[in-house]
Amino acid sequence: MAPTPDVATPKVTLVEITDDNVHRVGELAVAFSQDEMVAPVLVSIAQAWAPPTLDGEVVQPWLRAIEADGELAGFVMFAEPAGRHAHPYLWRYLIDVRHQGRGIGRRALLGIFRSRRADGATHIEVSWVPDVVGSPAPFYEGLGFVPTGKVHHGEVEALLDLSTLPD
Repeated sequence: MAPTPDVATPKVTLVEITDDNVHRVGELAVAFSQDEMVAPVLVSIAQAWAPPTLDGEVVQPWLRAIEADGELAGFVMFAEPAGRHAHPYLWRYLIDVRHQGRGIGRRALLGIFRSRRADGATHIEVSWVPDVVGSPAPFYEGLGFVPTGKVHHGEVEALLDLSTLPD
């Protein structure tokens, strides 16, 4: 296992997943205590390759690896608006255990959210399993997501109004 990177604020970029990096992207993993809350990256990539159907429409995935100072640090996957999701849906997101707590994920997501807003999106959707140790609820709520009051398949649904993001 590589040493924990320096905690200084890194340069965060999104990179396409290619034949050259897919194996390294697939090795990204969350802390053991978070395993139950997010699918492994390789499962997410497989689902992007063979996406599910939602309300009669095939989900259109958008996925990227997250780099911090040129080192793979995370993974993000959105589902484009379809079926009951009227807005882009943050489907999968993780920061590798070695890079957590450095602000990398927050910076990556805020950059994506601003880009989506510039492309005309008004909201982003997300969901999480409530009341579990290590729940991502505080993280998402800290970004501005507000629970809608709906629960689907045991997950709390939340919405982020992109007009509330700082520039």
